[in-house]
Amino acid sequence: MTNKISKRIQTIADLVMPGLIPADIGTDHALLPILLVTDGKCSRAYACDIAEGPLKSAEKNIRAAGLQESIRVLQSDGFENVPEDADGAILSGMGFRTAIQILDRYPERIRNMKQILVEVNDDVPSLRRWISEKHYTIQKEEAAADRNHYYMTVSLTAAYHKPYTEEEILCGYACLENDVYIEYCHFQHQKLHHIMEQRNRNDEKQILLEKQADLWQKRIESIKKPL
Repeated sequence: MTNKISKRIQTIADLVMPGLIPADIGTDHALLPILLVTDGKCSRAYACDIAEGPLKSAEKNIRAAGLQESIRVLQSDGFENVPEDADGAILSGMGFRTAIQILDRYPERIRNMKQILVEVNDDVPSLRRWISEKHYTIQKEEAAADRNHYYMTVSLTAAYHKPYTEEEILCGYACLENDVYIEYCHFQHQKLHHIMEQRNRNDEKQILLEKQADLWQKRIESIKKPL
């Protein structure tokens, strides 16, 4: 396999619990399961996708890596055909609504998972709010900067947790205070100020934006590691 591993995929892999048997939902080219097995973090994995095209690419890459015995390719709509021995799940590279539709359809599978990793390409605060409303537990989060975009990966379980605060929902719960996350905080804060300046209105939307900017400022000050 000649595909270069992106920072986004590497960040997700770094968060995976050692020894997990993950089902990579929407696997695409199966780069993530291949990385996990090759690095010895997981002894086996499932590469799952609903479409035949990505599955053919996944099979090709898995064969090229010589991992046919360790990674099983499955055509599956969400968790529909995922075997019961899968004790972890990864949903990445999809929209927030797609991810929660998959998770909401299989609450019994969620309860039996040791770890669920979700990396959506839009509306991460809504993902956290969904987790909060379900009373699920965010174990950890990590930020990645890749091709001029920031990506947040959220690790969670179905274990009970009290609702998260508005700051935690907007800015993240258990993020490492590394350089990428700090850059992400400043980026979000500056983006909100730019939007407010462009709108230049005195309405409810502006008030909400101001509150969000204040929360990002609070998070930046709590890190105490300015750029």
